[in-house]
Amino acid sequence: MDINQLLEYEKQAIFKENFVIQEAKEKEETIYQLKLIREIERIIEEFILFMLKKRYELSQKDMSDINTILNEERNAWKEKLDLNERKKLYENALSNGIFFVSGRAGSGKTSAIVRLVKKFMSDRYIPIFIFTPTGKANLVIRSRLKDAGVRVDDKSLVVSTIHRFLYTKLFDYISTVSRPIKEQIFEITDLIEQILSGKLEALSEFKNLAKQFRLQPKIVIIDEASMADEVSLALLFSMINADALKHLIIVGDEKQLPPIGIGRPFIDTMYYLKKKNLETNYIRLESNLRFDPNTSIGILAEFFSSEKPPFPSEISATLGKLDKTIELFYFRNEDELKNIIRNILQQIGATKVGSLSEMFSNIFEDTDPPSLDKIQIICPRRVGNFGSSAINNRVIRDNNFDFTPRTKLICEKNIYTYASDKDGNRRRILGLANGSIGYVQSDGKIYFEDLEDIRAEYRWVDLSPIRNEIIEDFTILKTERDIDFGYAITVHKSQGSDFDHVILVLPEESPFITKELLYTAFTRPKSKLYLVIHESLKEKLPLILCHAYENSETELRKTLLFGYKVSPLKPYIVTLRSNKTIEVKSKIEYIIAKVLDDSNVEFEYEPKEFFEEHHIVPDFKLTIDGETYFIEHLGNMNNPSYRNRWFQKFEIYKKLGISDKLITTSESEEISDVEGNVKKIINDIKAKHIKTTEGSYSQHHYYI
Repeated sequence: MDINQLLEYEKQAIFKENFVIQEAKEKEETIYQLKLIREIERIIEEFILFMLKKRYELSQKDMSDINTILNEERNAWKEKLDLNERKKLYENALSNGIFFVSGRAGSGKTSAIVRLVKKFMSDRYIPIFIFTPTGKANLVIRSRLKDAGVRVDDKSLVVSTIHRFLYTKLFDYISTVSRPIKEQIFEITDLIEQILSGKLEALSEFKNLAKQFRLQPKIVIIDEASMADEVSLALLFSMINADALKHLIIVGDEKQLPPIGIGRPFIDTMYYLKKKNLETNYIRLESNLRFDPNTSIGILAEFFSSEKPPFPSEISATLGKLDKTIELFYFRNEDELKNIIRNILQQIGATKVGSLSEMFSNIFEDTDPPSLDKIQIICPRRVGNFGSSAINNRVIRDNNFDFTPRTKLICEKNIYTYASDKDGNRRRILGLANGSIGYVQSDGKIYFEDLEDIRAEYRWVDLSPIRNEIIEDFTILKTERDIDFGYAITVHKSQGSDFDHVILVLPEESPFITKELLYTAFTRPKSKLYLVIHESLKEKLPLILCHAYENSETELRKTLLFGYKVSPLKPYIVTLRSNKTIEVKSKIEYIIAKVLDDSNVEFEYEPKEFFEEHHIVPDFKLTIDGETYFIEHLGNMNNPSYRNRWFQKFEIYKKLGISDKLITTSESEEISDVEGNVKKIINDIKAKHIKTTEGSYSQHHYYI
């Protein structure tokens, strides 16, 4: 839109009534946000800030319970376990009213949830509410709790998707309240449906009604919270009495794709906690308890979760020496893609039959009910010649659009239905959530994982709305189906799920391929990734993947939750003596920048002079007495993949002829005076006596 036209709009009263206008001087831009969305953000802010005030002293029993948990985990995971990391997780989770747990798939997040639930139940901190954004994640938690001997019930432990909880929990009051209150309960659930459908103007009325129906759990745990948008979190927090709540534990992965809905609340709150140095209120789990980080898939995942961009040579080296966790294929057309998928299906156990859809069914039907997570095709986009829709319709189904028996499905919208609870009370519920994976069984019965989750909670469920959607979708030719084939889905739809085997199809170079998308894709497989690339990308694939790192969906999304952010990935704001501000990624970088500025050293943060050709970005470029030096802080040298990447990068510094001007730093448990040690580095440079450390991480390495 033309800037002059926007300035004219700003002058109009109706514009000011509906929009928040904020000047972002750092980037010389203006942010416009609907006031209704800002109100949603305030609900989240107020709830989290209230919970941040709650702190607890750990008792002797707490410490004993933590030691018991750590011993159990050490026996289970042995050398894979970082005992200090897990100790910090449990101690800080129990010491704070709010605690964020972030980590990749396979880092032990779900295990931590289960162990914390058992601890809370033994301490009689009940009721406990566990929420997930998806039915699949809900099933995973239920299954893990069951395996641990924890019984899910409506009195002490409630496990539900956020949407289903919002629609149904208030109906537990119906048998004990008066008729006017019953009418208000129906009214509030209707308002919830309106708001979740995008009618945000209903928020004010909802907030007023919600005050009298706030529920009083002692513990709230939200799993896969990085998938939850601002609207669903605001509604959920509005329904919970923060005064009665002892612990709010929010679990997710800030490296994944942001939610499909409004905002990125998980990332924004992590940003706020880091910015305010609230280090005991969050943890990023770096352990990999599923894949060895030295495997091909572990290395690729690390590339796109790292704070440093990968460079083409290391991607090329990884793709050129793949192990059993990744297999690479190239295709030119549909026929070649079909043959590749056929070979993969045979490799993982399908019998050789006529059609690909039958081969998929062979794999799914190894168990009863069908195991739909044994294999999944994922793609960056739904549309295009080799998007998920084209792969489903043309490659897998051979243009047979009917939902015949033995067909894999995906639900593309929220579908509501009715159910009766164990006391016979009939209520409207969310039957299928957008993204639910299902299957038409051999006898024509409909199986959806979400429905199995509902059946575990309700005595009777009306399946007719779902059947009607399926019947309508395959009897009427529709461009956009509400229920569609689910053999291939977008990476966005795969988020929150993992699969034994994943086929990732990359058909083209595209701005849709971002670092978050690739990271999410590389962390979906439990056993193996089949990377299927269009032939046209073969020669420049490492460079294409490097460029994808520069595309960030998280960075592009703008919010005002906990304030405006130049970058949600750089939470530490350094104000220089010149009053200029810079944003850095870590607390160590913040200290280095402050010391450099206080020492009157001219410096540049993350100079890009080597990026275009070599894809390396030093942390700092210094100029002292007319000489140029570089500082790289090595923040995660305990991680084998990170360490290997550094040594490859150091070789590039050598080739550039600047390794003698490069100073590396890393943290030491024995040293705590970071500021003093950075000053020592500066003094050593000025005195021309930089410490030499041949055989270390670099020629000049300092522990700070």
